[in-house]
Amino acid sequence: MVSPPEAREAEQVAILRQYAADHVIPGVQIASQGEHHVWHEDGSDHVFKLINQDRFGFVVDQENDNRANKLALRHAIPSEYLLRLGTQNVAFGDVITLQGIQAGRVPSIITAQPEVDQGRPSLEDIHAFFIQCGFMRLPDEMMMQQYSSKPFWYRPFDSIIIADANPENFSRVTDDIIVPIDLITHPMAVSLMHSTAAQNGVNLEKLIASYPFG
Repeated sequence: MVSPPEAREAEQVAILRQYAADHVIPGVQIASQGEHHVWHEDGSDHVFKLINQDRFGFVVDQENDNRANKLALRHAIPSEYLLRLGTQNVAFGDVITLQGIQAGRVPSIITAQPEVDQGRPSLEDIHAFFIQCGFMRLPDEMMMQQYSSKPFWYRPFDSIIIADANPENFSRVTDDIIVPIDLITHPMAVSLMHSTAAQNGVNLEKLIASYPFG
């Protein structure tokens, strides 16, 4: 029998507490909004991130709008947050590393990530990037209404889903190259994707076959 999410989160937080310590994060804090507090030290080519608000970020899941199940964000448990980081490394060649567990009322996961900050891309640049990487924009019908301006992207061949794909979560490396730095990226059950599509009148197979992937 699978434990409910609340029980699994409590079990995983208890494990994190066993490895938590008081860490001094190098540098100065340069951001504190969204999912992370972010620090940077002069001369370093990395930033350090501490998960924010006693939470472990978000993942994509189903939510019911009283008519059908649609895609929406929900709070992640620790293992889901770590899976997100690993998925970003594999899918986009990032090098996010686990640095430690910060002690506190709720232990926080500390990570390091290479710093790239040459400006933000446009939405058109982001859309072109995703299509080139084999992702398709999911139709609004599959998402809860509040996400229509922040669409979800899906890569069929390995069933990876992406959310929070806003310009502030990307950086330019050069004028022609952009990289994601803080996406919600993780595997999604194929059966869940197909059931969500079917409940909302979307033929996912037909959409995949007709999509202009790069």
